[in-house]
Order: sequence, then structure tokens, then C-alpha cells
Amino acid sequence: MFDIDRLLHLVEQALPLGRDEWERLAVTYNAGRARGA
Repeated sequence: MFDIDRLLHLVEQALPLGRDEWERLAVTYNAGRARGA
């Protein structure tokens, strides 16, 4: 559940998202994840 909350928080901060913003958001999200998670 923590991962979902974290992802929603990042999306909320990044709104509005343009065409290429999803890639930047994915990089930001994945940078904070533990290896192998």
C-alpha cells in the first residue's frame, strides 16, 4: 500500500502531466524504490 500512496503523491505533485511527463514521473518513482522490490 505504501508504494501506491507514494506513486499517487508523486502524480499529484506533477499534475498536469504532458505527453512526456509520464517518463519523468516513472524515473522519479523508480529512483526511490528498493532494488529487487
